Amino acid sequence: MSIQLLRIYRRLGPIIRFISAPLWARRGFVFRGLLCWAIGLVVLLSDENNSYDTRLQIRGDQNTASDIVARYKRMRGFNV
Repeated sequence: MSIQLLRIYRRLGPIIRFISAPLWARRGFVFRGLLCWAIGLVVLLSDENNSYDTRLQIRGDQNTASDIVARYKRMRGFNV
């Protein structure tokens, strides 16, 4: 098993180095990009996670308009 992994590594080693060399040369830029992406992801995941229900409770019940009608249309009718 380990001999097969060694053979795979020997084949993929030059390819990995070829791809990673330009990234390593710009490692500061890549690191800042990954850091900004991670911070943005954290902000998006934590934003408005708990306050949505609170806003609905503060708003209270709302009157609905009586002239709104919801209609269900089967997709079979849309075929051309």
